[in-house]
Amino acid sequence: MKIFKIDANTIATGTTDVGLRRSQNEDAFLINSKIGLIALADGIGGRDAGEVASFEATNALQEYLTECQDKGTIRSKDSNPTSHQPVTARSLNSTSHILDQAMAAVIYANDKIYTMNQNRGLPPD
Repeated sequence: MKIFKIDANTIATGTTDVGLRRSQNEDAFLINSKIGLIALADGIGGRDAGEVASFEATNALQEYLTECQDKGTIRSKDSNPTSHQPVTARSLNSTSHILDQAMAAVIYANDKIYTMNQNRGLPPD
């Protein structure tokens, strides 16, 4: 098990477990210590391909965050806000900007999973 240092006072580690009622684990998690993000995707036990959906959600989220960091639209939690021009009028370290980025990442991940399910012929419920 790997331990991730988020900041001076916070460490994170994660594990998932199949539990007592299911035959396979359908949960996935993501820890991105660079920006201080911890995400959990619940596979909704008993649904078709729940383990695929949760895995794809965390992968899509990581892909989106990597893409944003590569473009400079999101920075590590340790970056100096004065070393770059802000992408928006709001401070990149503000809570609202972080929430905007998290919401965009979730929407991006959801869209990828929805498209993947459509391509597989699954109903859009």
